[in-house]
Amino acid sequence: MLQKIKDIWKSWTTNGIFLPFAHDPTTNKPSITLFFPYATFCLSTLSIVALHFKKDLAIATWTTIGFWIIATVLYMLRRITKAKFDLDDKSIELDSTDDKEEKSPSSTVTNPDAT
Repeated sequence: MLQKIKDIWKSWTTNGIFLPFAHDPTTNKPSITLFFPYATFCLSTLSIVALHFKKDLAIATWTTIGFWIIATVLYMLRRITKAKFDLDDKSIELDSTDDKEEKSPSSTVTNPDAT
């Protein structure tokens, strides 16, 4: 029994511990940054279902939905390499790199109310 525990420990220290991460479709590798939106989405879904049975879980439901939004935004921001905020034009310019291309064209968001 002790030898089996030692073998498991040796395997974990040399090969690492396999965790059920979500696989990123672009790299086809396990991704911790994709795991957090996935896990918080599952928790949010469970808390919404539980909210129908117990109304006291409203704060917990909104908290898990908030964590899901934050995790999703952070996952989407992971590829941004350059951000430019121009306060005079009220515009935001974001550049990101793609795995397939060297550099993708920038996207600009402009405030339509600015004159």
